[in-house]
Amino acid sequence: MNRRSFILSASSAAAATIAGSVATSYAANETINIACIGTGGRCRKLMESIAKIEKVRMTVLCDV
Repeated sequence: MNRRSFILSASSAAAATIAGSVATSYAANETINIACIGTGGRCRKLMESIAKIEKVRMTVLCDV
């Protein structure tokens, strides 16, 4: 697996997780936006946990 395919699969998995967890929209002052830097094992585990928190959404994913 090369870097490009890894980032594509990781971002697709994260988008699916986000889409599955965001059932409602919240007002700007009621929502915490999270940016995830790096898509390694620790970040993926954190993304799973973050997706379960109400009124929190992941808005940005970044990797080198």
